Amino acid sequence: MRTRESMVTAASDSALYQRGHRASWVLLLMVVLLFCDGCASNTRIEKGSLVAYGRALNGKPGVRVYYLGTDLAANTRASPPGFFVVLPGGAVVRYDKIDLATAQQCLSVRTDIPEWLKRRSPADSVGFKGGGYYVGFVGMTQTGFGMEWKPEISEVPRAGVSRQGPFWPMPLTLDQLRALIGQPDKIEKVIEINE
Repeated sequence: MRTRESMVTAASDSALYQRGHRASWVLLLMVVLLFCDGCASNTRIEKGSLVAYGRALNGKPGVRVYYLGTDLAANTRASPPGFFVVLPGGAVVRYDKIDLATAQQCLSVRTDIPEWLKRRSPADSVGFKGGGYYVGFVGMTQTGFGMEWKPEISEVPRAGVSRQGPFWPMPLTLDQLRALIGQPDKIEKVIEINE
């Protein structure tokens, strides 16, 4: 049978353990938060319906924009002024005015569409890709656009302010991105999650 003294000692030890355990969790949380700024390695940039992602690349200082895209159908926010892209084969078009015939001529039908995107897409939707570009259609209407720089892709997406150029290759600097889309509505640090 326990004495009152042993019960007080046990309760005191338990309280010390809980405080020590809590202190360990607080210390762990502080360490995670200390390094969390390093986790937020990507910069997300928004302008109307366009979203861009950038980070330090190739050992160069500053943010380099490696992805720029929009969901033209689902997004109710206004698109920024149109910039031009050079599709594989040399066709120069506005990013938000690509017609189905141009996509069929310059790009390949996209067969690697993720399941989550297939589930939310209408039955008559089709996607095209090539040279770092992604373009989506429902019927004859363009519904999406994306351009992405990847080191393993030999063709590099290029964009410019006018049809005559100059055309900057991706990854873009923030100054080049601002020239294309204007002053961003929002810039924030985010954590990158790869599927």
